[in-house]
Amino acid sequence: MGDMKIYVVLNIDNFKKLCEEKLGENITADDFIALESLKKEQVHLVPKFKALIEKYYIRANSEEKSDYDIYIKIKGNWFKKNLIEITERDIKELQDNNTIEDLEEYESWKNTFAYKIIDEDKFNDSILPKLTDEEIIAYSSILSRFNNENNDIFLINYNDRFKIFVRDAKINQLQLMPYTTLNKEDLLDFIKRDIIQYSKCRINEEKSLIKLDENTYFYTLSRRFAYGNRFLRQIRDGKYVARAFCNDKFNNKRVIHAFGETEREAKEKLREKICLIMGHRAEDTKKTMKVYEELMDKDDYDI
Repeated sequence: MGDMKIYVVLNIDNFKKLCEEKLGENITADDFIALESLKKEQVHLVPKFKALIEKYYIRANSEEKSDYDIYIKIKGNWFKKNLIEITERDIKELQDNNTIEDLEEYESWKNTFAYKIIDEDKFNDSILPKLTDEEIIAYSSILSRFNNENNDIFLINYNDRFKIFVRDAKINQLQLMPYTTLNKEDLLDFIKRDIIQYSKCRINEEKSLIKLDENTYFYTLSRRFAYGNRFLRQIRDGKYVARAFCNDKFNNKRVIHAFGETEREAKEKLREKICLIMGHRAEDTKKTMKVYEELMDKDDYDI
């Protein structure tokens, strides 16, 4: 027999479809009721190996022809209900279409709360005033680093804190926004204003991975944006330059510079420019162009 693994059914609709195809015209009213009662993650496919069955479920001495038994969890107890015969070939098919997952692998992940940003302009208007200079610089650069058309921004509960993650769908990476932590009041405000929507999410802390359940991608967690302190440097005595990437209103990536006599002044000026650009994305073209003209008039503005 195969790898002798127990599998958890993650996509109950796909599993029902397999059952219906195998039952065909022989499906009974009882079979139909049983299929309709199946719920996600409460169905396990157990290889017919006595030691495994007795370890995880109940003592059983069945000798059916199929390679796997179907166990259904009802009110905390597991019951064997072989609606159909499950073969190794079926297991391979269910794996290929992401219907099932190895039990040990499944248990290494835990569910967590996640929300997807559905109105980026409103989100930026709300979040920018809460960020420090360093956070704004990092946030702007992360968004510009990825192709903006493929950006997805998520708020994910990681270690009991809601952190900002930016996803680039092209390369299947999820980038952690450093430092920033949001609280439940922020989330409630975003929900009331239709800025975010709930997204299923699972996290594997041991492997530092996140999986968004609406697709099959796994994302490596970056604990700190690699931009570091390279955004700020001293060019001569009494003169500092702060630099960041920022998308303009046409979603073109620009390099922005700001100068100051101190590190703090340079960062504050850079923050002001980023906020002017990102905070006016949703405004009308005339107003946006006016902002750009004002910025272009400043001698220390370089894009």
